[in-house]
Amino acid sequence: MVQTLPISFYRLFLWLGLSISTTAWAQDNQILGKWVNDEQHIVLEIYREGDSYNGKIAWQQTGQTIAKVSTASQESPASSVQPLQGATMLANFMYSATNKMWENGTFYDHQRERTYSCQMWLNEDQSDLLYIRSYVGFPFWGTTTVWQRPNANHPVYGRSTSSRH
Repeated sequence: MVQTLPISFYRLFLWLGLSISTTAWAQDNQILGKWVNDEQHIVLEIYREGDSYNGKIAWQQTGQTIAKVSTASQESPASSVQPLQGATMLANFMYSATNKMWENGTFYDHQRERTYSCQMWLNEDQSDLLYIRSYVGFPFWGTTTVWQRPNANHPVYGRSTSSRH
């Protein structure tokens, strides 16, 4: 004799499956959005593209520029400088639910014109703090910077209470 399970049993499994996948999706997407660096002169916007996470500069304080990489020696000095806005800083990160961090990505340092291996994680107690660790070889040889969510008055949102921006 074959026993059948009540429909409510199947609903319970469906609900559990959806709850677990929704929770995992919410955790890995917590990183999305805008983040400002310690110096308050660059805002990075992290976005999802397929399964990977990337970041580009969404805002820069007036006067922040980088040297353009160029092989043309006849370019004038004025044409060899470009603004940071729109430049990619973070690329190809994957979320690891086991380690609770975004790993195996790269960080491009526009000042040094170098690409580093990188990992990122959120502060467990304060999810508005993002730690970005860039390194060569092994993470323990790297440098960690702390980024935070910009406040509502930050110029990235088109309004400012400070004359310095």
